[in-house]
This record gives sequence, structure tokens and C-alpha cells, in this order.
Amino acid sequence: MSAACRSAVRDLLPWYVNGSLESEEAGSVRAHLEGCASCAAELDALGEIASLVRLHGVPIAARPRSAPFPAPVASVAPRPARRLRLSLAGALAAVLVLIAMLGFFRLGSPPAPSSRGGSSSTPPATPAATGLAVLPFTNTSPDEEYFSDGLTEDLLNALVKIRDLNVAGRTSSFSFKGKNEDDRTIGEKLGVANILAGSVRKSGNRVLIAVQLVQAVDGFRLWSETYDRTLGDIFAVQEDIAKSVARALRVTLPGTKANATRPNPEAYDLVLQARYAMRVNTPEAMRRAREDLERAVSLSPGDAAAWAEMGLLHIREQERAQNTQEAQQALQRTREALTRALELDPDLAVAHSRMASVQRDSGDFAAAERSTERALAADPKNPIMLGNASTLYSILGKLSDAIALQEQARRADPLNVITHASLVSLYVRAGRLDEAEATARKAVELGPDSPTAHQKLGNVLLMRGQAEAAGAEYRRLNELEGSGEHDRLYFEAIVEHTAGHTEASRQAAEEFEKRFAAEDPFYAAEIRAWRGESDAAFAWLDKALSIRDPLLGQLKAELFLSPLHADPRWNELLKRVGLPTG
Repeated sequence: MSAACRSAVRDLLPWYVNGSLESEEAGSVRAHLEGCASCAAELDALGEIASLVRLHGVPIAARPRSAPFPAPVASVAPRPARRLRLSLAGALAAVLVLIAMLGFFRLGSPPAPSSRGGSSSTPPATPAATGLAVLPFTNTSPDEEYFSDGLTEDLLNALVKIRDLNVAGRTSSFSFKGKNEDDRTIGEKLGVANILAGSVRKSGNRVLIAVQLVQAVDGFRLWSETYDRTLGDIFAVQEDIAKSVARALRVTLPGTKANATRPNPEAYDLVLQARYAMRVNTPEAMRRAREDLERAVSLSPGDAAAWAEMGLLHIREQERAQNTQEAQQALQRTREALTRALELDPDLAVAHSRMASVQRDSGDFAAAERSTERALAADPKNPIMLGNASTLYSILGKLSDAIALQEQARRADPLNVITHASLVSLYVRAGRLDEAEATARKAVELGPDSPTAHQKLGNVLLMRGQAEAAGAEYRRLNELEGSGEHDRLYFEAIVEHTAGHTEASRQAAEEFEKRFAAEDPFYAAEIRAWRGESDAAFAWLDKALSIRDPLLGQLKAELFLSPLHADPRWNELLKRVGLPTG
């Protein structure tokens, strides 16, 4: 290294430590080092050295520069931060360099020990500094991706419960799976300062897990560990990782229940397989998920989490139901599984949140609200709990609360298409169409193949009177979902009416009723309501009530029923369904 480069390293370290890298002078020094082939390793390690200095509370003052830099030896392209930085020899060299470099700076007196019993006086981390993304662990085994994904998800769910830790949501973190994004970019996109990443190799009953916690801005490693254990030790490994992360970020991990029991390892593995299959969500994958969960609860009947996953399976079955009878049967199976989960663990947040959806679809809105409150009390920062709560409050007409919760969910899970899409509907109901359109377009940008994103954008455009553009979005929705004539006729009747094409809308509405209304009276009611045919709309809603259509729980949230709100029969219908009026 040349004398000029050694000088550059000495000058740049204070700016790293003090967080003033954006200054013009710091930029010129960094540019010199980035352009010098012989300085690559030194610049790569500089962030870690600075973090060590910050960690130990050593104040460093910047030195004034007296001369410009000579031209660099060779130009190299900037390189993304690497998660694995220094070898043992490199780490030792960095420490020696640090010791030597400290002689060039004015050092303060050693700080007094902190009140927490340690020797460091570093103040408690700010919310920004405790932002964390748990990236999907890399699977290094054939056909074992379900395990690495499941392990990552469970770690994330454990860490999100730490009060002073702001953990990015699963959907956002998993959006980086298989991508070669650098740490700094990930941190910026997710709004976090720290990244937890690792790899998993599973072979039979053996599990090898390598994990590390790094700073997003410079890739400095705060903590790392490798675990070579049996599958039966996986729960102890998860606890150790969570404790280590909490310790490294100076936050407090919630205590565990004194009588908590660990599930059967084989049952846990089956639950992870089922969870992975449910995300695939094809008929064959759902069949495998059901078989796995049935085996899991047979092996470990006292495992509340397994029963909660069984509840989710039945919710998915309800969503895929071909008629109201199938939906009602799936709803009852969901209730039974979640009731068992809550008998085993009355504080299981995810079970309360899912039970709220069962109670909502059964018309017991008071019970649904109580279950939602318990879910939020147990897991108040989980984007899934926040989103589910927002959906319920939207249905109950608590629009301000619903928007606040969904906005909180979006902050926690900023790359989640569904979170953005859900917020669109709320903004539309609140008359905030500019925000609704901007959010809908962001949802389409995040998920160009998301049917929900295209539907929400179509709704906004329809409200703006842009029928042709709305129709294009609805057609794209139908292409993606493959819903065929059912959705084509449904949206055609609505779009053509908005466009002023009365006859085309009437023909589509009548054809829909002829072919589909007997099984889907709620959709027929929406078409008639949007067309201004109130008597026909209420007749179809009465039919939906007679067959206990679960969609009735969404009466107050459905855009296409809004023309009925001024009709005196509307509040009477809400009372019959069990929803609050007004």
C-alpha cells in the first residue's frame, strides 16, 4: 500500500465511525480507495474496524487533509457487501491494524461501565438500529427446501415478538430468496440496519446450520455460529439463535413459559413440509399438506402449533370451495382444529387470529373482535396479525382503525403485495383516490402477476370513471386466475354499466344469473346493486342469507354494494347479519 493510501485509510476511519460518509471530503477519500486495486481488502475491512471502535465506545476525531490524492493504480468496480468477511488471519490483521491506527487519532478516556452489568457504555440501540431482516436461509440439501424455509420463518416469528426489535415481515424478507442483492441494498429496501442470514444442510436426522448477524450498511459481522445437531435439538438451536441476536442488538428476549413443552421432532418436520406445500397451493400440494398434518397431530397430539396449521389448511380449503356447502364444511373443520389449538395454548396469537376469521364468517362479530384483540395483545407487531385485524375492523366499519393497522403492516412488510392491495380498498372507501391509485400501482409493480393487485387497480380506475382501463385490469385478473366465464360475466356487467353501455351490461348480468347465481347469489347481488337495481340486489342478498353465505360478513367492505347504503333496507340487512349499522 502506498503512503497516500495509508493516509486515506487513516482519514476515512473517523468518517466511518462518526457516520459522516456523505460529506464531500469523505467522498473524495472513499473514491480514491475504491479506485485503487491494491486497497480493496483494506476498504473492505474498514467498515468492520469502524464497528469495533463504535462497539467499544472510542471517540475519534477527523484529521484535516492537506493535499489531494494521486491517481489510483487501477480502477475496479464497486463490489457488494459480503456476508462472510474476514478469515481468522484477516480478523487478526484487522485488529492489529486497528491498534496501530488508533495512535493517529485523539482518543478519549475509557467510558464508565454501563448499568446493565457489561463493560460497554454503548447506549441502547435506537429503533432504526434494531431493525432486522431475517433472510431465507440457504438450503444446501437436495429436496429439503421446506426445512430451511420453515426454520427461517419460525426464527422470524420468534424475533418479531421482541418488543424493541423491528423485524421486517416474512413476505418482504423472502422476496430476496435466490437473489444476489448486497446487504446495503436489502437494508435500504426493507428499512433495517441488520440482517440475519444463514444456511441449512439436513441429512436424515442430522442438521448443520450456519448463521450470522451482520450490519446492513457495511456487512460487519456482529455474531455468527455453526450448529451441528440432531433434529431433536432444533428447538434448542432456535432458542440459542434468538437469544444471541437479542444479546448482539442489546434487546430483551421475552421469557418462555415455565411449562412449555417441545413438539415431537418428526411431527415438527411434517408441519414444515405441510406449510411449504400450502404455499404451493395446488390441489396435489394441498392433499399432501393434509396428509402431513394428519400424521403430525397423530404423532404429537399436544402440539398447539400443529393444530393451528391444520386450521390454516382448512381455511385454504374454504377458499378453494366450489360452492357454499363445501365452504361451510371447511369452516366447521377450521373451527374444530383451532379450538383444539387454543385448548392446548390459550395465548397462541396465530390461532386467535385465524379463529377470528371463522367467527367473522359465521356472523359472530363480537367474538371475532375479542379474538382479534387477543391476537394483537400476544403478537402486536406481526404483519399477519395486523392485516387480519385490519380486515375485521374494515368489515365492522371501523375504517380509521383499519387504515392505521394496515399502514402499520405495510411499514413492517413493505414489499408485500397483498398488504398494499388491502390498503387500496380502505383508501377507496375513505375517498382517498389519489393514495388508492398510487398504492394500487405500487402493488402491481411489486407483483405484476398478482391477480389481487390488478383487481384493486381496476377498482380504483372504475371509481375514477375509467371503464376501459378498469376492464383491462379485470381481464388481466381473469387471465391470471383462470376463473373463466364466471368472472368474465361478473366484471363485464359492472364495467359495461360504468361505461354507459346499458344493453351490454344487462345481457352480461342476465347470463351470469342464469349460469352462476344459484350458487353465488352474493355476486349476483353486487352486479344488480352496481347497476342501480336495488330490489333485485336485496332479493339476491336475502337468498345469500338463506344459505348462510360466508361472504355476507364482508357486506360493509364490498365496493360494488355501496349504492345500497342509502336504502333503508341496508341497515335492516346489517342487523340480520349481525353487523353494526351506520
